[in-house]
Amino acid sequence: MTKFIRPILSLVAGCMLVSCIEINSSGYSDLSESERRHVRACSSPIDSLRNDGNIYKVNVGQVKGCIARHDKVLVYEYLPFCSGENGRSPLEVKRLCDRRGIALIVVSSVYDGIFPIPASNTFPMLVIDNSVYGTDNYQDYGEQFYKSLTGSDDESRQMSSYHYFHKGRYVRSYDSIRQL
Repeated sequence: MTKFIRPILSLVAGCMLVSCIEINSSGYSDLSESERRHVRACSSPIDSLRNDGNIYKVNVGQVKGCIARHDKVLVYEYLPFCSGENGRSPLEVKRLCDRRGIALIVVSSVYDGIFPIPASNTFPMLVIDNSVYGTDNYQDYGEQFYKSLTGSDDESRQMSSYHYFHKGRYVRSYDSIRQL
């Protein structure tokens, strides 16, 4: 019996390692061919984009450019497959931002659960262009993206989904939209 324990533990550990890799991926490889045709590189200023059924891959510089053109901006670090604050409906967040006079930029970290994009969204859907980070692990490239965007490495920023900017400068991050 004991001679089987080591191979069984190795098999279980291997399965866990493979599942973690898949769980932490961007989800692009799981998109259908039709969905992949709706993933585009962003070649225009973000605030000139509208919801056209496509999702646009963006980099930090493009997001910073959009932030610089508005007094108050909230960048929503959206995880569409999550429940709770990280997966809150972008339309709900947009309504709250509109009431408070805050521009909203929704940036998904992953492709999982992003399609179909609701026609009721009046704003573009963006996703982090992970090609610049050399990894498909959304936790790794997401951390690098938001650290560069905010210039902050503090725990509050790392644990939060809502990043607030005023006059182009990062102010703070909120873990709940209700804190705005």
